[in-house]
Amino acid sequence: CQTATGVDHILLAAAREHHVGVARVPRYSTESVAEKALLFLLALSHRLRETDRAVAAGGWCRSPDFALLQLPYSELAGKTLGVVGYGAIGRRVARIARSFGMQVRVAGIPGRRYRPNAGRIPLNRVLKSDFVTLAPSGSPSAGTGFAPTVSGDGRYVAFASLGSDLVAGDTNGV
Repeated sequence: CQTATGVDHILLAAAREHHVGVARVPRYSTESVAEKALLFLLALSHRLRETDRAVAAGGWCRSPDFALLQLPYSELAGKTLGVVGYGAIGRRVARIARSFGMQVRVAGIPGRRYRPNAGRIPLNRVLKSDFVTLAPSGSPSAGTGFAPTVSGDGRYVAFASLGSDLVAGDTNGV
């Protein structure tokens, strides 16, 4: 089963030839994708993969402090989240991030016009945030349940898509 709202993975010509209707279902996955984007933010900031590996290797039990002090983590509160794409998913991610105490920066997309009070920040400033989530609307990936999340230092990338496993890691190895 493939869970997506887009139609870019469907052979549209074949569907037409066999008189099969194809339609997008916008907004049905907003909550799931937004929650998954925040899941990845938490996994990145708390170094979930590294911690899981260290615990599985017995590091927690062998530690005299019953802690993994060699893996410091960062809380989301007080960090900045850049949001590129402020449609239904981008707005929902921003709202959840604010509930974690994050400062949200919404990117103004170059070439687009916004109301004077829209609160858009230049894209180059948004990309310097601690974390950046991409939720582009009106693009080929719009509505596909895809919300990649990147740390501001460019080291980590996480892709949120419905039904996917966590994909996070050092971008030097990706």
